[in-house]
Amino acid sequence: IFYSVYWSRRVPGSGARFSRETLDNFFLVLCLLGVGVLAVTVVLLVLYPQNVEANKGELQSLSKGMSSLMAAVSEFDRVNPPVSYSGSSADATLSQVRRALRLDAGFENTGEIVLGRKSGEEIEFLLYSRFTGQLPSAVAWEGTRAGPMRRALAGESGIIEDVDYRGETVLAAYEPVESMGLGIVAKQDLAEMDRPYLVTGYVNAAVTIFFAVLGVLLSSRILGYGGTDNSASGFSVLRVADEASTVSNLAMIPVIG
Repeated sequence: IFYSVYWSRRVPGSGARFSRETLDNFFLVLCLLGVGVLAVTVVLLVLYPQNVEANKGELQSLSKGMSSLMAAVSEFDRVNPPVSYSGSSADATLSQVRRALRLDAGFENTGEIVLGRKSGEEIEFLLYSRFTGQLPSAVAWEGTRAGPMRRALAGESGIIEDVDYRGETVLAAYEPVESMGLGIVAKQDLAEMDRPYLVTGYVNAAVTIFFAVLGVLLSSRILGYGGTDNSASGFSVLRVADEASTVSNLAMIPVIG
């Protein structure tokens, strides 16, 4: 708008460093790039935090639910010990949990439920890893890995971004199972949560660049050069940018992979 008003009020015939066509091309590209940047900004500042908060709620519900369920089963096994099981009631409960989660202890692509206990100066993991199919190796209690499990075994509950037993940065909800001396963690890799928004940014950038190049190539027709009246050409920039924004905003929708 400012560009169009400035050009319409400019004294005809006065000297200019750049031609009208060059400036129109420049501002056309600038408008299209601005639309693309605005779309990405909306995704990052509005949709991404909402998605993170939704994931936090789901992980916390899962960890709290699993902790409560295990505590209830443990109490039942303590009061009604299995006749055919020679171990303790806690071991009986643990064997049932292992059996239930043996085939599928995860969700999405990297989501996982982890159960552990403190054994001396190490954290011992009790469920098979969905990534290797084997029990994860124990980690040092004073180490940097398995931060959420360390908090759970210390009797804390909550949600945090930290490093898991694999060394990957995750969003993890943790809860203690005090009646069994265990900790439970529901976690998901941050990289998986970020991936849809990165794809959205790439698609949006590609669409924006495509229409910017197309606008420059067709600028003489779009802006009315070649013998036509140029008096309204400044406003044609706004019409082109408005039409391009509709297409560019389509790329703002997150692509879930």
